Amino acid sequence: MINDRPCRVLLVTVRADYGGGPEHVWQLLKHGSDRISFYIACPKDQPYWERYNYSATNFCELPHRRFTFGDLARLIRFIRQEKIQLIHTHGKGAGAYGRLACMATGIPCVHTPHGIHTGEYGIVKKWFYIHYENITSRWVKHICFVSSSEQKQAYNLRLWPHTNNTVIPSGVDEITENTRVAWRREIREKLGINKQQIVVSMLTRFDYPKNMQEAYDIAKGAPEIIFLWLGDGEERNILEEKAKLEQVSNIIFTGFIDNPKRYLAASDIYLSTSRWEGMPLGVLEAMSVGLPVVATDVVGNKDAVSDEKTGLLYSLGKPEDAVTCIKDILKTKKGYEQMSRQAISRQRKYFSVQRMVADIFHVYQTVLKNVD
Repeated sequence: MINDRPCRVLLVTVRADYGGGPEHVWQLLKHGSDRISFYIACPKDQPYWERYNYSATNFCELPHRRFTFGDLARLIRFIRQEKIQLIHTHGKGAGAYGRLACMATGIPCVHTPHGIHTGEYGIVKKWFYIHYENITSRWVKHICFVSSSEQKQAYNLRLWPHTNNTVIPSGVDEITENTRVAWRREIREKLGINKQQIVVSMLTRFDYPKNMQEAYDIAKGAPEIIFLWLGDGEERNILEEKAKLEQVSNIIFTGFIDNPKRYLAASDIYLSTSRWEGMPLGVLEAMSVGLPVVATDVVGNKDAVSDEKTGLLYSLGKPEDAVTCIKDILKTKKGYEQMSRQAISRQRKYFSVQRMVADIFHVYQTVLKNVD
């Protein structure tokens, strides 16, 4: 509440399918307070479209990861009609809508990048992207980075050098031991996996940043372990066909599923082969159910994983090292259980959803007070 008035905040995202950004928005809605009325601008994707519209005060439909001036005009009308006081954009595409809407309406904007995606860009495209971000950042009052290494990456790229910023790590809900045990039994029975079988899981999108070819090489190098791949994307069919052709039979492709934490709880280790992250939500959810993590030593992953305590980090592009890390974690029962306990403890201490929401709400208050 700002000056005893409910704060009207518009959350903007150009994705409402499975992913860390859409889930982050959902957590803000789910754990929002009576001091804030949330409005949503997003695509009609599943599963989050229905979840958002169940919890938000009102909504404006945007296209999935596509910008049009017609949709921008409709968004501006929505902002004026609903008397929005603050816009919070999530991701690069949403940022384009939000900044132009701010320019047209004078409404202050907060931005969460959810990863700085320059890994696929050539020199020229990268130069134009950085200059576009910095020129339009004059309409952004505050940047909320989801990890310290994301903030450092922005600094090294000279992104948003004059914009106030804060590191607010993403958070996930805590899971009780009884729930975890029940989920483990339920999903293992459903998938026909016995109690002794080792399972390594991934929550993924099967695209370039998630680097699933490397995950395939890891699975191929550990045929005695079951790899549970939760998700979908453009590369899934390619890898499924490759697995059939090469007779790699230890990978289970589930596609997108609701409540993937149940499947994580049925696993023993979590794997991330990402080329980069903002803050990897899948890693945090795995830690919440006590999974040690094997992950690439990249932005985001190295913020979530405490190397040699809650998991092991390996060098990107070296799948054989990841196989060694998985086997090292499983060497002794005592060592595994200690790493599992520390994973839960680290998630609850540093990556609590309640803490994340409270810190973001504080940013809202600060921005609005400065505007007033």
